[in-house]
Amino acid sequence: MDGTLVPFTAESTSRRTLAAVDALRAHGIEFGCATGRTNKDVTAHFYYQPAYTATGIYASGKQVFVRGEQILSDPMPPDVIAKVARAAAQSDNWLFIPFIDGFDPERPYSTVPVVIGENPEKVERILADKVDPETGFSLWPGRIMLDEVPQEEVFCLGALVEGGQANIESLYDQFYASFPDMNLMNSADGWCDVNRGNTNKSTPFPLLLEAMGLDVDEVAFLADSENDIELMKLIPNSFCVAGGAKAALNRARSVIPSAEDDGPAQFMEALAACDGDLDAALAAISRSF
Repeated sequence: MDGTLVPFTAESTSRRTLAAVDALRAHGIEFGCATGRTNKDVTAHFYYQPAYTATGIYASGKQVFVRGEQILSDPMPPDVIAKVARAAAQSDNWLFIPFIDGFDPERPYSTVPVVIGENPEKVERILADKVDPETGFSLWPGRIMLDEVPQEEVFCLGALVEGGQANIESLYDQFYASFPDMNLMNSADGWCDVNRGNTNKSTPFPLLLEAMGLDVDEVAFLADSENDIELMKLIPNSFCVAGGAKAALNRARSVIPSAEDDGPAQFMEALAACDGDLDAALAAISRSF
């Protein structure tokens, strides 16, 4: 999603993307997301239309849906959330952010970021780095400060280090010193998805393939960041959007236009127009890219 299908500052997919998904399906080609966001959160980015998120890998491998049926649900245990929250609160330069779906009962697709047991001044200081002075864009203006771990199931969690990507190694050092059996996947500037063990987007991929009756060669994967690498290793037909992370660009079979240029929509339009002929679709895109 972020940085691939949707520019980082956008609040939803483009209408062109929705039309491109419709075109794919009209030609018998399935569509799904592989993202760190939860299924409900992604549905909100598709204008609250669940039909566009009926299939996919969500919450960095902790949720899997196939044609509207959830076939995997693996929320983070509350005791693990509590331990990581305590470690973050004891640090001066990183935040731990769980996201809760449907926290507001009047907005069932809302996803709310929460901060647990933190110093408000520290939170404001670290998030100040994420305010765009030109647009006023800021991360998580609707965040909630909590003293304890929420009772709701939590699938999506992350860590944000002060100073952005320049300090990502500091975050790794601190986190793994306390949680060597957990996993950080860097997916944005100074931000990492947080998972247990080796769980990531690639972990449930064989389950998804089996449920859909597909071979891996029948899958095309569009990516942009380091948290896509493990899945890219499994899928020969993996493509990176222009401007993506160096590791993703190096792993990709080819590069497509950026999220800002609706590159994935262009790719899907070409694939539909070519009746699923991947080489022809790539050739069509390369003529205009």
